[in-house]
Amino acid sequence: MNQRKHIKLKKAGVYLLTGSNEQRIAAPISFHAIGERMDRNKVVEIRFVNCDGERLSEQFDMGVINVRNLSTIADALGNKGYLWPTEGVSAAEILKVVVAKIPSRRFTFVGAPGWHGNAIVTPLRCYGGTKRIVIDPQSGAHLANYTKGPGSLEGWRKTVGSLAKQSTGLRLSIAAALAAPLLRPLSMDSFALNLFAPTSTGKSSLLCAAASVTGLNNEDGGLPKWSESESAIEQLAIGHRDGLLPLDESGDQDSKVEAHEKAKKLAFLFSRNRARTLDKTYQKKINLTVRDFRVIVLSTSEAALKTIAEAAGQPRIGGKRYASSMYPS
Repeated sequence: MNQRKHIKLKKAGVYLLTGSNEQRIAAPISFHAIGERMDRNKVVEIRFVNCDGERLSEQFDMGVINVRNLSTIADALGNKGYLWPTEGVSAAEILKVVVAKIPSRRFTFVGAPGWHGNAIVTPLRCYGGTKRIVIDPQSGAHLANYTKGPGSLEGWRKTVGSLAKQSTGLRLSIAAALAAPLLRPLSMDSFALNLFAPTSTGKSSLLCAAASVTGLNNEDGGLPKWSESESAIEQLAIGHRDGLLPLDESGDQDSKVEAHEKAKKLAFLFSRNRARTLDKTYQKKINLTVRDFRVIVLSTSEAALKTIAEAAGQPRIGGKRYASSMYPS
């Protein structure tokens, strides 16, 4: 007589129970929490351990827990390295057990970092508030590249902090990074500081020092550039929402847009604190539900923006507030 088989979920993994026998057939997996988007639609969070032993999580629209849609979860987790059994039981059979019990945990799913209520959120963690807030990894915003390496306040003080005592440029840059999250609570508009000096005088180092305050330095991503398209910089502003937005080198030799024209457009962008209005269908398609931001832009150029504008025959760059700060040698 065939013995009845049961699937059991444990912290150590997925087990197949056959009579008195118990066999581990897959790594840990769980239905961890239910979240809510800004439009009130629900999402589910599945946590699992992949083939490299990494503890990961993946979010899906709640409709995927319907039996006929479970293959969507199976394929997505498989692509992330979750190893489904090759025989005995199917991924769908395991997932039926996983989603059978609705978890009590809840979280808010947002489209960009920054202030959400009384909490400020970064891609690494949430500060303040009483509810868990998660940034949608599929957001259309160019989320700030945060380093994932180790760091400490003591180490920062010994390196960046000690050097800043000897440089007004470093102190200005660090102050900009510290002040950026305060703009929204103080009802202040976004603004920019442009550091100008000849090439190879350490301007980019000032941006890196400022970015180190919140851990924005990322060796793979590098610093954002002025040479990005206007729409890309809009998404960068949302991705750095309520924080510092470093922009390296305003000169762009390959661009068809003159430097003074790009500076003028971006000055208006930053002063109005929000990106341009998009078609709602397209906005939903790219999961870009947040359009507003408050940022302090810290940029660099070889010449002052005022000089660039005068060379182009323009009396001023334009925009409500665009400050130009000389980098002291």
